[in-house]
Amino acid sequence: MVALLPLSILLANAIRKEDTTHVLLWGIGPWSLAGAFVKLASTLPPKLYSDYFTSVRHEDWGMVQGISRRDHGSFECLKTFFAFCTITQIYSLLERFLLSQSDKVITHYKSTENILNYEFAVSNFLRLPYSVSRDESNSNYKLQTTNYPTVLCVSRHDPRKGINFLLHAFTILQKQNIAFQGVLIGNGPLLSAHRKLAQKLALKNVSIVGSQENIEKYLRSASVFVLPSIEEGSGSLSVLEAMKYGLPIVATNIDGIPEDLHDNKTALLVPPKDPIALADGIEKLLVSRKLAKKLGTQAKKDYFARFSSTQMRLGLKGSRIFQNDIGT
Repeated sequence: MVALLPLSILLANAIRKEDTTHVLLWGIGPWSLAGAFVKLASTLPPKLYSDYFTSVRHEDWGMVQGISRRDHGSFECLKTFFAFCTITQIYSLLERFLLSQSDKVITHYKSTENILNYEFAVSNFLRLPYSVSRDESNSNYKLQTTNYPTVLCVSRHDPRKGINFLLHAFTILQKQNIAFQGVLIGNGPLLSAHRKLAQKLALKNVSIVGSQENIEKYLRSASVFVLPSIEEGSGSLSVLEAMKYGLPIVATNIDGIPEDLHDNKTALLVPPKDPIALADGIEKLLVSRKLAKKLGTQAKKDYFARFSSTQMRLGLKGSRIFQNDIGT
């Protein structure tokens, strides 16, 4: 975020030198700021579409909510809170400006629209279909029946993702002698802190493996998928991946997650920041293979009905809004 303003100015200057009469600029979130500067400085400004998933303030407040002195230390808590009180507020003002310059605000979730409308009174939304970037062929995923089923989490290690609460949930399962192995995939600023926390909690069968180029093998071998997020703003790509592979899911009931997952139909939804509820949901899916199979099967059906790249293309086909906006 520190580089956002200077890079946006440089990019805006480069774009402004081109003929933007019949151009539609598309930016993602705060990076639309460059397009807002172009519009402000152009005699014949281009159309600006800003693609949004959450606001800066909403995302960073999730950071504040997720940081824990007990799990991450006092310094991380102070740093996160200080950043929210200073840098976040500045970028929120810039965000208000860029949204005021946007001809359309592209969204994919109602939750995002609620956030932006509440913070900035935005209403010029255009909701488009959504899909994961990879779309492999329909997989033949099989539920695992080993003595140590894998509980998988694919997520960044930052405060708003709630990884520390998942580690505490694993501690509860371990104390209850529930057979499982936890695998956490993802990078982030709290990766080292969470590895230390896992050691502190004496977790025996939990691997925090960091970033992985190909997660398909993990998705194919997992028995349960968990997303313990505190903030998403919209939905979660990793949840859509898990749905595609027919994995039974435990996820927190926040932001756009309940727009994709339905409690007791395609997943088990639990409150955020609640290790006991997380552990209970995971245990239910590990113990009841019938429930796990039911949820995973329906989640997979929902994915191919709503989120595949084929469905995304069908949803966009025939739309002339982009052609109209660039004058063709």
